[in-house]
Amino acid sequence: MAHETSKVTGFAMDNASATLVSISGSVNQASLTGGTEQYEDTGLGDSRHTFVLGLGTPVQVAVNGYLNSTTRAIVLPLVNGTTVNKTIELKMATGEYWTGEAIPTNVNADSKMGALSTWSITFQANDGLTKTSVTAVA
Repeated sequence: MAHETSKVTGFAMDNASATLVSISGSVNQASLTGGTEQYEDTGLGDSRHTFVLGLGTPVQVAVNGYLNSTTRAIVLPLVNGTTVNKTIELKMATGEYWTGEAIPTNVNADSKMGALSTWSITFQANDGLTKTSVTAVA
């Protein structure tokens, strides 16, 4: 079984016109995290800790990339904050897309001497993302 490489992954987010735009060529890292909380319910007399499942945690997508005219127009307005969810799509493999609404919770732009200017965003999808086999990018 072959291991996957980054050439099968991608990322898209909506621009100011609410059009989903692939910016994969300007993204150098993307990660998807989530899970379920566990609550300890160990009682007196138990010989090991015991847990019950809690609520699902918000799905988070952390993305880093390079600034250019396209990403600058999409990313930098978010530095001042927004109350509007952004539509995002993370392609994790061929035919595997995670799409949905998320709020940008941490937005950063960075420029250093002798280096490409970069950006990063952590998105929080409170209602989770939908896994599909078809891209939402037009």
